[in-house]
Amino acid sequence: MNILTPTQLKTIAAEKTLIARLVNINKTKRRRAAEDQAEAKRQAVIDGVQL
Repeated sequence: MNILTPTQLKTIAAEKTLIARLVNINKTKRRRAAEDQAEAKRQAVIDGVQL
């Protein structure tokens, strides 16, 4: 059985936190991109009606 030192445990916790943040940032970017695309489509429809 491996026994981890407190420092190793802190490092693992920090790495997990960092990974979670990166995943959230990625999700946010993807959601914003999807929202921007949807807005562009709506605007294109509005512009099409105005033409």
